Amino acid sequence: MTRRQAPARWLVALAAAVPVTAAGCFTDPINQPPATPTVMVTTPFNHGDPASFTVSASDPDHDDLSVTWGEMSGSCPDDKDVSSHSWQAGAPMPPGQPFMVGPEMTGSPFCVCAFVTDTHHAASQRCIDVIPGNRPPEPIIVVEQPTAATLDGYPLNSRFRLSATGSLDADAGDQLTIGPWSVVKPDRSPAALIPCPVDGGDPSDACFTADQTGPYQVVVTVSDDHGGRAMTPMVLTVAPDRLPCLASSDPDWKQPTFSWAASTDRNFTITSVDDDLVDQNDQVPLTGSGQRIHFTWYEGPASGPLLIQGDDYPTFRRVANPLQAGETRRVRVEIRDDNVDEINRRLFNCGDADQCGNGTDCLFRATWTVKYNL
Repeated sequence: MTRRQAPARWLVALAAAVPVTAAGCFTDPINQPPATPTVMVTTPFNHGDPASFTVSASDPDHDDLSVTWGEMSGSCPDDKDVSSHSWQAGAPMPPGQPFMVGPEMTGSPFCVCAFVTDTHHAASQRCIDVIPGNRPPEPIIVVEQPTAATLDGYPLNSRFRLSATGSLDADAGDQLTIGPWSVVKPDRSPAALIPCPVDGGDPSDACFTADQTGPYQVVVTVSDDHGGRAMTPMVLTVAPDRLPCLASSDPDWKQPTFSWAASTDRNFTITSVDDDLVDQNDQVPLTGSGQRIHFTWYEGPASGPLLIQGDDYPTFRRVANPLQAGETRRVRVEIRDDNVDEINRRLFNCGDADQCGNGTDCLFRATWTVKYNL
């Protein structure tokens, strides 16, 4: 940390003069200098706080005393070197009056001196090295993404972005260093931290993908530039896997058997919902390297086995076939996510049922029955 160095303020100590007349004959009593003073901090203080100092001083001759204060950045000079400096004298004040040092000086170690002078200009001094106290940071972990969690936790496969930029440090002007981060999965293996997207966040943010359900243990270390250090833990709970659902379709699979000309092409389009698969823009990746929802399309007669026609596309194009005029056939779509085993188990239990799912509001399979006309 760089702080403005305040100018040194000192009182130039004057040597005591002893008036003498003829040898062995004194015209005035001998003046003794004040005793070496004691300099004290009035109350404890920390980096960036104003500081108050007092001096305890006495004089063997019971002379009235005045004190001049001075301060400088860094360590105090040796007593023998004090007079070799060209100091700027401060205004004298009574010994009992506190001396204040401003925040511009207290950001780093500094030196305070008290010069005590009696009415005969005899002086004594005391300089002390002062090291301001330091309060450690108080880290605060903020979940930047996902923006919300349900009652049972964050969605599985969420892309987390964590920050500690909301951390506090009660010492004014302290510079904070955030990190390292530690993220431990529910199976106690370390989660791999990945580069965070460059979207205005802080470079010290931590990003990872939650690919397990259960509690994640997160710890961040924050240090300040005066040696203060603190670690803050957080537990992030990832909810059990939510199975995907078919949301809507064109044409609507809920209607009974419908007809169209066997000589006309027809598109079947499906939309999906999966609360586990939200990215940072709350969108479900359907294709490409981020694809997690899969569609399998089938086509065949009104009863009996169906043949796979395509995979991984939300739209299936049924090509016209005039030879099928007068037939009733089926077009079917099934949805899956990464939890393939669980969905396959449910589909298997449904057999060849036209519709299959987790209740009427969440279908894993939808089937259209189509009667082809000339």
